[in-house]
Amino acid sequence: MEVAPQIAARRQVLNLTLSQLSERSGVSKGMLSDVECGKKNPTIRILHQIALGLECTISDLLGVEPSPQLEPIRRAERRVMIDAGSGSERHLLSPQLVRRGIELVMYKMPAGARIDWRADMPGSMQHVTVLEGALRLVVGPEEALLQRGDSVTFLGDKPQVYEALHESDCRFILLVDSTQVGRVGGGIAPGAMAPSGDQSGGA
Repeated sequence: MEVAPQIAARRQVLNLTLSQLSERSGVSKGMLSDVECGKKNPTIRILHQIALGLECTISDLLGVEPSPQLEPIRRAERRVMIDAGSGSERHLLSPQLVRRGIELVMYKMPAGARIDWRADMPGSMQHVTVLEGALRLVVGPEEALLQRGDSVTFLGDKPQVYEALHESDCRFILLVDSTQVGRVGGGIAPGAMAPSGDQSGGA
């Protein structure tokens, strides 16, 4: 995962010092320096915080380019990040949407794994659909327990916790829409969680 050049280049475009980026992202200056020098690979959580500080997405930092129309992205060709701390995998499903302000990713989390996210920028809308296992999702003061087939949509401008429950892996789709960033709001949308009705078949 080569993100060091993209992080350094975007920081310079924004005319930020390491100290200023540290304040904006909540990541220590030492860690930022090590990441930019290629001495350390950031976890998914750390990279998310850096992206927020640089006002971009994780996919932007990964240097994702749009794919030609109707060219399938084969499973073996997906861009995948593995979080060393939790063992969670992040699969980018649609590079074509990234430059349009939308991220479509699939997460696979081992049972008991947990990821803590900083709040996204105001106006960010997010959607989760669980494909396998069970997920505990906390958005600010609110909480939703999602089983396979359940979905929830919420504004992403509050801190979030994703926790895989039970004894099996949890696999879920996360959609992040940043096209309306700047509008104020937050919380899990009333009535947003709706089971699909299929709790027994495969994903």
